[in-house]
Amino acid sequence: WDDGTYSSWSNLNYAHHAWSNPGSYNIKVQARCSQNTDIESDWSAPLALLLVEKTPLTAPQVPNLVAPLDSINVNAESITFHWEAAEEADHYKIYLIRSSDGSVVTELEVNDVTSYTKDGFPNDGTDYRWRVAAGNSAGWSEWSAYWSFTNGTAMEPEPKRESEYIRIDEDRPTRPGSPPAAETPTAPTSCTQHQSERAAKQFILNSDTYRHWAYNDLKLIKENKLNTANAWQFTYTFTTSVLAHGAPEDDMFYPQAVTQHRIEVIVDNCVVIEAICCEYWDEIRGAPLWFDLF
Repeated sequence: WDDGTYSSWSNLNYAHHAWSNPGSYNIKVQARCSQNTDIESDWSAPLALLLVEKTPLTAPQVPNLVAPLDSINVNAESITFHWEAAEEADHYKIYLIRSSDGSVVTELEVNDVTSYTKDGFPNDGTDYRWRVAAGNSAGWSEWSAYWSFTNGTAMEPEPKRESEYIRIDEDRPTRPGSPPAAETPTAPTSCTQHQSERAAKQFILNSDTYRHWAYNDLKLIKENKLNTANAWQFTYTFTTSVLAHGAPEDDMFYPQAVTQHRIEVIVDNCVVIEAICCEYWDEIRGAPLWFDLF
């Protein structure tokens, strides 16, 4: 065995051995006659063996999430969550909550798989957040960052919901033929970041440009806290099927072209006070910014 030890004679064609230390060893075998044990063969050519010290097993790395994509709109009663396999991981746990109140929807461990399907999602515009951790016998990784998604379309407007308030400057002109602006209810006196984000998102989902033309791929890409106490600016992107803004008009031609839109929404105390799409379209008034000049 090249470590100063020899095995006993045996009529088997294999043997077991354990070395005390890592290193290089040259293993040789010798045979002898079963009828006359004084007759022995020469030693065989050596078999080189390299033993290395085994690296202690550590907890896996954080798994990467795959789908549903972050900040996407989903429309399904059954949703499959996907993530990438983490090295040395042999089981995972998934954690799914409602964004509004943090209530747990799913907290589950699964075997060595990289997906999990959950049924029974209500199609009511509820926001969710999910994350995954990877594990093995050495322990668990840290949780992945949360990804969020909304299932289904936004709920129908309800009276006096904070996220539905829209402030309209009645001194500014609107598109010809538009009805006069309705009196706006008094806005709440305070508003959290999450409430502001939901107000912005609700506004976009109900806007003419998004309802008539979008592919239902709204995604939040940036958020900024403004100087005002409860004011936030949110930047979203979405894709439309035509090169257009606002509601369709019968006498207009809309070229078919997949178009990326970027909309910046300012929310103050849960009130959408500004919504500019593609740097020129005022989504609140349904008219281009330069309409003020005429």
